[in-house]
Amino acid sequence: MVATENWDTLEWTPVRRGVERKVILTSATTLQLMRFQPGHDTNPHSHDHEQIAYILSGTLDYYLANEKGDMVAHRMIAGSTLAIPAGARHYAQNAGSEPVLNLDIFPVRRPELLPRAIVPKSEAVAWLTKYGKSEEK
Repeated sequence: MVATENWDTLEWTPVRRGVERKVILTSATTLQLMRFQPGHDTNPHSHDHEQIAYILSGTLDYYLANEKGDMVAHRMIAGSTLAIPAGARHYAQNAGSEPVLNLDIFPVRRPELLPRAIVPKSEAVAWLTKYGKSEEK
């Protein structure tokens, strides 16, 4: 069975001031489309799985902790990608005057990213039991 989805039919879900997302889940992968407005709130965090960030539009400084734990900025523009290792502390900051569209790819199913009304409680509880609580909100 082939499943299709259209980003344009999904509602933006507020994450924090100036940040919204749309999420598509498959059985083993999560796609997260993020929109960062200029001046948005940041949220340094880490998680137990790898993340690939792909910038669709705008300019974003992606901060990623190096081996010493110092946060290092990576300037990203449309077409840029960044692989974030599992466990690495990171966050993004819009570096321009226009909204940024960022597509995140996670090699795991992350139902906790869906709006609360969409995630079946049993699936959310199972995920949290297996992976623990994420700092990301």
